[in-house]
Amino acid sequence: MMGRNHAATGVLTGSGVAWLAQMNPGQAAAFISITTVCSLLPDFDHPDAIGPRAFGWPGRTLAWIIGSIFGHRGITHSVLGVGLLSASMSFIPHLPTVCYWAVILGCVTHILGDMCTVSGVPLFWPLDRCFRVGVMRTGHYFETQILTPVLTVVSTVVGIGTLFLLTQRFVNA
Repeated sequence: MMGRNHAATGVLTGSGVAWLAQMNPGQAAAFISITTVCSLLPDFDHPDAIGPRAFGWPGRTLAWIIGSIFGHRGITHSVLGVGLLSASMSFIPHLPTVCYWAVILGCVTHILGDMCTVSGVPLFWPLDRCFRVGVMRTGHYFETQILTPVLTVVSTVVGIGTLFLLTQRFVNA
């Protein structure tokens, strides 16, 4: 799955959780934003991905190193990778719980998105077996011409709608 679609699914899942948790508007905006950005995090194993490119040569270099050691869709797309990320966040002092869950949700959303491709993900890396639930090919017609426009519109409407409705609820409370 391409980065823009990972970001769109990050908006959708972040909005859904923010709505279900009935977060206040500020928390919801932060939660949706963090989930969206972190839905790009697992691709920090590929130097041409959106996340590494956003950080210029340091990001691309880090992605190249991670990709060289673990390969694309290796540890960063696995239960072990999410577990290590989760454990490492425990060392961040005073990290709000809502931020912790937004990071994890973003990464899990990414992995689930990549499971919808024919390549799948090595969910239990370092075991080689890839798990897949779909037949979509990354960057091919269905994703670029159908999925991307639909996800862009839906995630925009849902994201803005969620913030609007939570704001109305907060103002009227």
